[in-house]
Amino acid sequence: MKLFKSIAILNFAFSILNFTAQGAVIEQVIVRQQWPWSTDVKIEYKLSQVTNPVDITVRAYNGTTPLDNSRIAEALSGNRYGVSESVGTIILDPVKAFGNDKVAIADFRVELELTESAANINEVVYKIFDLVNGGCQNVTRADFYNGKMGDYETNFKSINPNFADMGEVLIWTAITNNVEYSTTKLVMRKVNAKNVTFTMGSPSTEPDRLSDEDQHEITLSKDYYIGVYPLTVGQAKCFFPIVNNAGSAMYPAQGASAIQQLYITLGTLYPSDPTNSCPLPINTPIHIRGAAGSTIVWPTDGHTVDSESLLKKMRDKLGVMLEMPTEAEWEYACRAGTTSAYYSGLNYNTDLTKMCWYDANSGNKVHQVGRKQPNAFGLYDMIGNIYEGCLDYYVSDTSTLPATDVGGPDSGTSRVLRGGCVTWFYKAMRSAHRSNTDNISAGYKGTRLVLEVD
Repeated sequence: MKLFKSIAILNFAFSILNFTAQGAVIEQVIVRQQWPWSTDVKIEYKLSQVTNPVDITVRAYNGTTPLDNSRIAEALSGNRYGVSESVGTIILDPVKAFGNDKVAIADFRVELELTESAANINEVVYKIFDLVNGGCQNVTRADFYNGKMGDYETNFKSINPNFADMGEVLIWTAITNNVEYSTTKLVMRKVNAKNVTFTMGSPSTEPDRLSDEDQHEITLSKDYYIGVYPLTVGQAKCFFPIVNNAGSAMYPAQGASAIQQLYITLGTLYPSDPTNSCPLPINTPIHIRGAAGSTIVWPTDGHTVDSESLLKKMRDKLGVMLEMPTEAEWEYACRAGTTSAYYSGLNYNTDLTKMCWYDANSGNKVHQVGRKQPNAFGLYDMIGNIYEGCLDYYVSDTSTLPATDVGGPDSGTSRVLRGGCVTWFYKAMRSAHRSNTDNISAGYKGTRLVLEVD
């Protein structure tokens, strides 16, 4: 096959490197350039006897001379990872592959090799819920590797060279390019935590620690998905269009019931935000789980929520049991595998202005989500911007808490807040920092949601 940047190709050539992944066989390969409508090279294949997912490696040659396969790999998209279908297509961009918009290869040839996919290749890493129409899109690791979700990182230090080496990660960075993911969609990231034991709190040697951060081991019994962002104004407006974001102090709903009077205090804390992607402040009488008049109600019957609450409306539309996180779920997600003071993997507040909005860089304003660097789980705004309320009642003596699936005591006067906010200093941006509130109400307090996996 003669490959050009700008001339149609009528021939094709291929060869197959032998491999049997549970007996998988490549039966047919067709290679052709899509001229004149495209310079891309289309590689079509047919598989048989596929019992487990396989990955496909493409190598290219000019006759018997190998081409730069590192560049070839970067120029490929399509069905290459986690393949179980009988037919598939891989696209080669010759400009990316050869770094020249005018290239001619006299005898272009490809070889395809099969290898067995990693066991977690088809794991659903992200869930994207449609808050307007309902429904959910499941996004697997293979979707990322096959180029379906845009940019992502597998190295935490690629986010920031000062960050710790966390081994291979998967962080969806392209999510910040599309405002619908923080307004009309709810994106949740899987946290593999089933039967995982980790240490909550801070060591006595950690600078700036507080007295209610005593270390204790907690075992989580379930995996869960957690919001990539805290809940936003735009997401609330999908269910309560009367929520205001224009910067006025109060915006009452006319003719609505007490529970539906969703006026939010914005005032000087919130900038004018036409995107609706600032975090949702939970203010009396709006409440994530329930409200009656101006009195916050925390149902004690398991996961029961008020019939007119935002959570109930979201559950009904999406058909899943969304909930606020327990404090243990929040801290495990925030740490993202680190044991250091900050989720960067460092014990000092290095590059904190790149990680979060806090008193030193916020201007005492809440900001749009996703504008700072994520943690190793790909979660944004876990620290700073807005305090995040947890399901637990607050206790200062954490030694009284159970060692499994902490949800706090059965009663109390205040709820746990985590993560710090725009009006707090760097000490509150530590992963172990705890605060509390009697009603989780005010413009700098919000939450993010979790979905536990049985």
